[in-house]
Amino acid sequence: MYSSEKNPGINWKDLVVKAVFFVIFILILMWLFPKVPNMTAFYSNVFRENISYMQEAAKSYYTNERLPKNVGDIAELTLQDMIDRNLIIPFVDKDGNPCDTYESYVQVTKESTEEYSLKVNLVCETESSYIIEPLGCYDYCESDECDDVKEEEPTEEDVVKQTQYQFRKAYTVDQTSTNCKDSTYNKLINGLCYNTEEAETSHETSDKLLDAVKNISKVQVPYDCSSVDSSTVCSIKYKDETQTQTYPCTKYKPQQNCTRIYEKVPYECDDDCTTSYVGGKYTYSCKTCYKTVPKRICSNVQEPYQTTCTRQVVVKVPYEDCNEYTSSTPKICYKTEERINYTCPEGTLTQIGNGENLKCYATIETEISNQCKSGYTYNSSLKLCVSTNYKKPSTSVNKVTKYKYTWSTSTTLDGWERTGKTRTVQI
Repeated sequence: MYSSEKNPGINWKDLVVKAVFFVIFILILMWLFPKVPNMTAFYSNVFRENISYMQEAAKSYYTNERLPKNVGDIAELTLQDMIDRNLIIPFVDKDGNPCDTYESYVQVTKESTEEYSLKVNLVCETESSYIIEPLGCYDYCESDECDDVKEEEPTEEDVVKQTQYQFRKAYTVDQTSTNCKDSTYNKLINGLCYNTEEAETSHETSDKLLDAVKNISKVQVPYDCSSVDSSTVCSIKYKDETQTQTYPCTKYKPQQNCTRIYEKVPYECDDDCTTSYVGGKYTYSCKTCYKTVPKRICSNVQEPYQTTCTRQVVVKVPYEDCNEYTSSTPKICYKTEERINYTCPEGTLTQIGNGENLKCYATIETEISNQCKSGYTYNSSLKLCVSTNYKKPSTSVNKVTKYKYTWSTSTTLDGWERTGKTRTVQI
C-alpha cells in the first residue's frame, strides 16, 4: 500500500519570506534606536563618587583630637595612607585603572579658632580635580558658645545617675595582606611591586651670551677752517660730568622650597588591648602602635633672575673755549662728533669681535636634579627613581581576632567578657 502524500522537501519560498521580514525588523530597530546611549554622565558620576568616598572617610577620621591645633596648621593624609589605615577600600576610575594614591590626598586646615576647611584632591589617569568644604562651628566645636540655643541644665534633684560596665566579645575576620617579598621589587605602589633607587644630581656648564653695553661719548675733532670766514678759533677743554649707564645684571628674589617627610608617631592600639586582674581589680591596658604622619618642611632659597641695573660713572666731557683768532693762517677749528663704544658687562669671561659685532660670553653652571638611569622614571611624590618593570605582589589571608564592645548595667553578660572599665551616665 502506498501513501498518497508527497515529500515536500525544502520550502524555499517560505525561507525567503522569513528572511525579508527579519531584515525589515532589523531596519525598524535601527530607526527607533539610532544612537548608542551616552555614557558620559555615568563616567562622570564614577569620579564624583570616588571623591565623595574620600571626603566622607576624611570627615570620619578627623575627630577633634586629630585636628590641627594652631591656626594655619595643616593635617594631611594621602590616599595610600587612607587605604593603609583601612579608612577606605581601593577604587578604580571609569576605565578600571587605579588612581594615583600618592598625588591624591585629603587636607584639613585650621582657618581660625572655630573654623576648618577640608580639601579633597583626586588624581586619576585621565581626570583630576579637587573640592574644598568649609567645616564650621557645628562640625567641630570646642565649646558650647557657638550654639544658638542652649539647653537648660537639669538641677541636681532631676539628675538620675547609673553605673554601666564595659564588656567585649571576640570575633574572627579574614584580613587580606599584600606584600612585596622579592628583595629587588620590594616597593608596593598602586598595587604592584617596583624597584626604587635614589635620584642623582649632576652639573653641566654652558656659554651664555650677554648683551654688550653701548656707550655714547662726544669728542672734538680738529679740522682746517682757513677757508671759513670766521674771526673766532675755539680750543677744546674737558670737564667732569656724572652720567647714568644701564647694564644687564643678576638679582635674587626669595622663594619657598618645601619637601614632605614622614614621621612615625606613637598611639594607643585599640585592637591590641588586654585586661588583667591584679590586686582585686581589673587593669585595662593597650600596646603602643605607630602610624606614619606626613610633615612638610619648608626653607627659603634665593632664586636668581635677570634684570637691568644702572650705575653712575664720571666721564670727561669736552667743550669749546672760543677766543678771537689773531695768528696767521691756517686756522685750526674743532667740531664735536659722537663716538659709539661697545664694552662687555661684568661677569664676561670671553669676548669676540668689536664694535657692533662684539659678542660677550659668560660660562654658567646648571644643576640637573632628579636624574634616573635607564629603566627608571622619577616619582615626585616618593622623591625616588621607580623602575619601569614591575612584579605582581603576593597576597595572603590571615585570621585576625577583633573585639566588639558594649555597655550594660548588669555585672555579667552571657558570651561577653568584662573589661574592667566603668562609666557613670545620666538617665
